[in-house]
Amino acid sequence: MKYFEKKEVISILLLLIVVGLIRFYKFTYWSIDVDEAFTPRESQKVDLNTFIDYIAFRNADLLKDTTTKKSELTELFLVKTFPLYYLLNHQIIKIFRVNEFSLRLLSVIFGILAVLVVFLIGKEFFNFETAIIASFFTIFHPLIHFHSQNARFYSMGFLFSVLLIYSSLRFRTIILNETNSQNKLFFFLFGLFIWLPMLVHGSLLFTLVFVSLVFLNIIMQKGVSNFFKKTVCMIPSFLIMGFFVLINQIIFLKGRFGIMAVPNDLLQIGGSRLLHNIFSLIFNFGYHFWIIIPIAIWILFNDNNKIYKIMVISFVINLLIYILLSFKTYQVRHDYFMPVLPVFLFIIAYTIVKCVNIICTNKDILSVKLTPYIIMLYFSSFL
Repeated sequence: MKYFEKKEVISILLLLIVVGLIRFYKFTYWSIDVDEAFTPRESQKVDLNTFIDYIAFRNADLLKDTTTKKSELTELFLVKTFPLYYLLNHQIIKIFRVNEFSLRLLSVIFGILAVLVVFLIGKEFFNFETAIIASFFTIFHPLIHFHSQNARFYSMGFLFSVLLIYSSLRFRTIILNETNSQNKLFFFLFGLFIWLPMLVHGSLLFTLVFVSLVFLNIIMQKGVSNFFKKTVCMIPSFLIMGFFVLINQIIFLKGRFGIMAVPNDLLQIGGSRLLHNIFSLIFNFGYHFWIIIPIAIWILFNDNNKIYKIMVISFVINLLIYILLSFKTYQVRHDYFMPVLPVFLFIIAYTIVKCVNIICTNKDILSVKLTPYIIMLYFSSFL
């Protein structure tokens, strides 16, 4: 049985040509600017030995030293907490030297590959129409395109987010179809890959919301004991990689980095400010958040696509997290959105396809069944 039909192969080739032309168009036109200035400096420092230092928890004593300068702490934070992008970029600049081309090349490549993975998710877990629409949005979304031509790690983070969504859904399919006997290596690698995005950027921690919901969906269908019995090959790699990543994140995010200390932000949401935050959540965020919750609940009980349901729930939970974070930082940085942007794009793409199907089936553009999907489309399209 063919994995791709002829129209799908043609669509993939056309999408790759279009995204390649768009991503490469004038990507070296402007000089290195703003945050990009960190990339050449850090990329020259992070070689394989520095990466090993990260794994070995070295240099953490600098955080305890009160004489350590803030600039040194920031540099240590960038190099040690998010080393994977700099490690790969280190190899690129050794070949092409330090210039706009070498520093942005990885971002362009990751931006192109992301479109391919988005198409695969849409095709395999939704339908061909959803795959095309989601790919289209990925190509032309201004934030994704900007970071695909920017010498920073956000394009790599977006690709890793999409890959994690794909591998999570593949993991779900294997478990539910009882075909895990030949997938022990995939389970082991998947356990590692769940944590790997956190070595690109700390905000990719938000992707764990989607992964957790996939796990919960499997457990609800197969039971807890069955789940652990089938995933025994994944547990060692998951725990070992999780230990290294989380310990380092805690060490380098703790206390000394202001808005970078996301765990501290979350803890300070409660406590003495808890009542204030509850009232702020209710009254200060308008009708947007409170309308989308009942719509998400309606979709949860009425839509037939379980993956769409998981994505909608993930959308609501991440939206709530961003609102809670805004209590502490007074803003939600755009890079916080990059890891979960793929989920929003699939919600929009599938919702459009769903609306068209409802209209064609009922032959009525004012069908009552359309209402919740139109509202979901309206609010998710803000991103």
